[in-house]
Formats: sequence, C-alpha cells, structure tokens
Amino acid sequence: MAEKEYPPVPPLDPRFVRDVDWAYANYNALAAAHPNQWVAVVDGRVVAAGVDLGDVETEAARVAGRQDVAVIFVERGIHVYGHSAFGPHSR
Repeated sequence: MAEKEYPPVPPLDPRFVRDVDWAYANYNALAAAHPNQWVAVVDGRVVAAGVDLGDVETEAARVAGRQDVAVIFVERGIHVYGHSAFGPHSR
C-alpha cells in the first residue's frame, strides 16, 4: 500500500509562539486572575477569558483580527478527571 502524500505543515506564526511562551511564563498570575478558565493571549496581554472555549476563541479572533491566537486552559488547584469506562462500575 502506497503512503499518502500530505502537504507540508505551514510554519507557526511567531506571534502565536511568543504569546504561548508568555502565557506559560505568567501562568501563576493567570491562574490567580482567571482560575479554571480558557485564556486567550494576544501580544502579551489577555484579550478574552471564560469557561466556554468557543466564546473565548471567537472574542480573541475578533480582537486579534486573525484565527491563530494562543489559548490555554489555566487550572488552579488539583483536579481529578475520570471516565465512566474506568472506576468501580466499569465492566
């Protein structure tokens, strides 16, 4: 079976990379200001935050004028995630 050819992945916008780096470098401050929320960063500043990822992405794209905006989920505290396939009632 022949391997499928894919187009090359375009390079990341350096603004996106800088904003992701800034978000993680400032994670503690973001967690204090926006606990357990999605946070969008453009040019080193928070432009949108909230619990609904779609709303945050829409607002961030509107403010930035582009789609490739850095968005991270900022957790505060300890979270335990589970799935119904695991646990005491799984088969």
